[in-house]
Amino acid sequence: MTPFLSELTSILTVSLVDSYHDVRKACCATIESLVASGVPEECISKHAVKILKAVLPNCQHRHSQVRLACLAAASALFAATPPGKA
Repeated sequence: MTPFLSELTSILTVSLVDSYHDVRKACCATIESLVASGVPEECISKHAVKILKAVLPNCQHRHSQVRLACLAAASALFAATPPGKA
């Protein structure tokens, strides 16, 4: 996935504003899977801020499952990216 991380980041950030809540949950699950897949920390760090900017507004979504998925995705990104590296 490392060679395609820029493209995946673009797809995720656009999809996280989709009006269908299941798309947003799927994006968050993809972020968690990406972090868990073993992509090198330095690769994730390059895109973490952009992804977080797309994820965090969804923490105010009206569906609780979307909010929980966003928190899980943000938590995975924070765990994968040391402070000051993003």
